[in-house]
Amino acid sequence: MKTIHFYLQTKKREFLVLSVLSLFCLSLLIIRAKASNSTFFFFLIWNLFLGFLPYCISLMMLYSIRIRNNRWYRVFGLLVWLLFLPNSFYLLTDFFHLNKFNSVPVWFDLMVVSSFSLTGFLFGIFSLFTIEKLIRNHYSASISKIILLTSLYLTAFGIYLGRYLRFNSWDVLSNPIELLNSCINCLFIRDVQNFTLGFGTFLLVIYFVATSMKKMETNNLKIK
Repeated sequence: MKTIHFYLQTKKREFLVLSVLSLFCLSLLIIRAKASNSTFFFFLIWNLFLGFLPYCISLMMLYSIRIRNNRWYRVFGLLVWLLFLPNSFYLLTDFFHLNKFNSVPVWFDLMVVSSFSLTGFLFGIFSLFTIEKLIRNHYSASISKIILLTSLYLTAFGIYLGRYLRFNSWDVLSNPIELLNSCINCLFIRDVQNFTLGFGTFLLVIYFVATSMKKMETNNLKIK
């Protein structure tokens, strides 16, 4: 009972932190718009919303009894979650838009993009935590690790498709043939392989660090 209560409290704090960060991002964007008379960076709002979807899906999978108890619902939920997961980490690539305008100081644009990137990244990390808990309740530790490892590298591949080939998650339904052909062709391109390996490893290292810190915090609370 104490474990369940602790987990629910953790989720509440997690949601509060993400809400505050999201409001902070929007505040910075409004300030920038008034200072520059430009709405250029407003696309970050849409990107952040897309980054929020994997987090939302992971919570729905965790708290839905029907999904937890039905194998096929779980598999379908995992696939939908994985489809949108790249959006959370995609915001890191929005740093490419820095220094395109002189209407505001570069440091302020850096702060805006960094805030959105950090918030989107946390949406992705927290959704991974939730999915990890879910799959460990139904699968062995080794299978869980394989699923998570595969998810991170598929996420890196999805980020490449979004940033450089301009595909998005909706193209699975609206443009599946072209998306499939591009995916197959990309598998044999060295730059794509390097990007997927490099960015996937980066996500893996960050996730490992975040997981280790989470375990340390949990252990410290148990000791207290």
